[in-house]
Amino acid sequence: MSCPREGAAATPLPPPVRPVLEVAWRFRTARRSQLGGDWHDVVPLPGCRFAVIVGDVTGTAALMTRLRGLAQTLARRGLPPGELLERLSWESVTDDGAALATCLCALVDASAQRAVIGSAGHPQPVLALANGQAVVVSVALGPPLGLASSWPWATVTVGLPPGSTLALYTDGLLATRSRALDQGILDLCRALSATTALPVQAACDGVVSMLDAGREDDTTLVLARVPATVSPFAGGPAMTSACSR
Repeated sequence: MSCPREGAAATPLPPPVRPVLEVAWRFRTARRSQLGGDWHDVVPLPGCRFAVIVGDVTGTAALMTRLRGLAQTLARRGLPPGELLERLSWESVTDDGAALATCLCALVDASAQRAVIGSAGHPQPVLALANGQAVVVSVALGPPLGLASSWPWATVTVGLPPGSTLALYTDGLLATRSRALDQGILDLCRALSATTALPVQAACDGVVSMLDAGREDDTTLVLARVPATVSPFAGGPAMTSACSR
């Protein structure tokens, strides 16, 4: 860039672009592939909003593919989590020989620093604050997808303070033959607390390593972090992936 001529007005440079949401994920398939069925998506929406979705299907790969595609479409239409889950369940129950599927959907509003969350039989998310405190977000568990074609899936709104990290995951991250799901959630809270100061992708990798479940089932972890400082000129989400098989 050349310097401005003497006497000419210098055009101020825009402030550096900072992401409004930092997202990282980690996915590992089960050693016994027939147990698999995890899927996840992060869908950017207008107004600094993002649909963060994690699902787990015990059944056909075709059903998982269809549910994931439908979830993307419904999220892009701006459906709130409760309505999105209802539509997904209707799609599951009309499938021949409907399989069991769970899903957690979080509509994250990064500018308002809050998320609306709904669950269809899926493990509850965990919120890790910037000070290292980690808490389980109490979300009413609706029935798994496919068990009811019409159900009033309740949602909860949770605040996302600057520097906080919302963790969505599948039960394969936590539950093993030697570790119950409840104990796994406690271990997840400890792991998130221990990695709060790390960059979001390093935190994601660290949590998965700490909770290594032996890959008895598919393992999915998605972290969505509100930066400690959000610029009013912020760009989109900074997304990095580390997917291993």
